[in-house]
Amino acid sequence: MDTFASEAGYRIAFVLILLGSMTASATYRLRARREAGVIPRRDEGAGLILARLLLGLPLAAALLAYAIRPDWMAWAQLDLPTWLRVSGIVIGASLIPALV
Repeated sequence: MDTFASEAGYRIAFVLILLGSMTASATYRLRARREAGVIPRRDEGAGLILARLLLGLPLAAALLAYAIRPDWMAWAQLDLPTWLRVSGIVIGASLIPALV
């Protein structure tokens, strides 16, 4: 397992990639709303709203928990080789421009 310093480095990279992707997503969502308007939630259907709540909220909570207190997510820890973790960071960071 990597040292604590490396672990903190991975978490910082995770937070930066997450913030970068959220910023890109929010920027273009706001632009789309200004240009095309807003789709009323009731037009989406109850099934889609329920699925988003059941899947999205736990995912967001897990990501936030890992970013703030990684020990809360220790149960989900997966020991991966350093090269694979670094590859994940590189791929994640390279996908932010794809969002744009």
